Amino acid sequence: MNPALVALGSNLAPREDHLRQGIARLQEIPRTTLVRCSSLYETAPLGESYGGVFLNGVARLATDLEPEEMLRHLLRIEEGFGREKKNRRGDRRLDLDLLDHGGSVVESFELMLPHPRMLWRPFVLVPLFEVLPTWVDPKCGISVGTLIGRQKNLQQIRWSARCPKLGAAS
Repeated sequence: MNPALVALGSNLAPREDHLRQGIARLQEIPRTTLVRCSSLYETAPLGESYGGVFLNGVARLATDLEPEEMLRHLLRIEEGFGREKKNRRGDRRLDLDLLDHGGSVVESFELMLPHPRMLWRPFVLVPLFEVLPTWVDPKCGISVGTLIGRQKNLQQIRWSARCPKLGAAS
């Protein structure tokens, strides 16, 4: 099975409930197992098109799915939470981003791996470090710990809660 890393975010109440439900839905993806999820972190939204403060985390999965298949499952889960494909930015009950899939480098119209904007997002890097502290970006060869050390805006994220409990999967 390949490791897969998925970022989760929500800025519409009840945020923690949306993330808990999102994590539960990740566990329903075929040929995929939830290995670990991070704590949840509050983060101010990027840009002016968002309303509320985000709650973010990262889930570490093990999967036999190809990256494009995994992406399709994530998009279906988002749609189930009311996300419209045309609205790339804006408020959302649940946002899921495939960050990495087995260290693959993918550059297609549909998918880019590793996620192209994660290197500058402490709200992704900090929870990623929690679930996989040995992660290294397959394109630039830099570790997640080093990437966190380069962030100028770490004070903008705040620990909020432990991973939502879902049986033994946490």
